[in-house]
Amino acid sequence: MDAATERALQAIDEAVAEVRRMGSGPVVLTAEYLQAVEAIERLPQNQSGADKTWLWEAVERDRRHFSLAVRL
Repeated sequence: MDAATERALQAIDEAVAEVRRMGSGPVVLTAEYLQAVEAIERLPQNQSGADKTWLWEAVERDRRHFSLAVRL
């Protein structure tokens, strides 16, 4: 395994260990974050009945793209 991959895996292991040490407490959402979510939910494209066919086209495009991936 190359050095960069080893470093990346080590960083992931360290992050997992840190989360385990700290435990998982309640998630606190700030007022600013909640306001941002509300603003996004109010956008016309997020309303009930809005055309969302583009989403399924994007999902299919991504599936085709990743189906061609090969593990090296």
